[in-house]
Amino acid sequence: MTETVWYAPRTVQEEYKRGADFKNHFGARGMYEQNRINERFYAGDQWHGASVGNDRPLVRYNVIKRIGEYKQAVIGSAPVAVNFSADGVPNTVDIAERVRRIREQVAANPVGGLSEIPHIGGEVIPPPKRSTW
Repeated sequence: MTETVWYAPRTVQEEYKRGADFKNHFGARGMYEQNRINERFYAGDQWHGASVGNDRPLVRYNVIKRIGEYKQAVIGSAPVAVNFSADGVPNTVDIAERVRRIREQVAANPVGGLSEIPHIGGEVIPPPKRSTW
């Protein structure tokens, strides 16, 4: 009984073929052909493949390209920030600064040198007080 390794050339080729076949069944034309048509349309060749004859000039006002350029201009001119979070815990500059200070504090005194304990919710809470009963 031999195990097939995921990076074996035959395994990779079979996975590629299965993926390409899957994508060829999207829509009426398949994803690859539809992408070719969409790219040609965006580039300004809207009349490719249309049986309209050569009697008159064809209208070529590329609305799709204008919309794309407008969206890029609007997004590019606005101040945009991206904030990533894991499981709903925000990762802000303030939290990163607190974590940096805590890491420096631990590096300076690795044995019990914390004056504050980071909390998973992003808050920093003071260490618990010792109680004597």
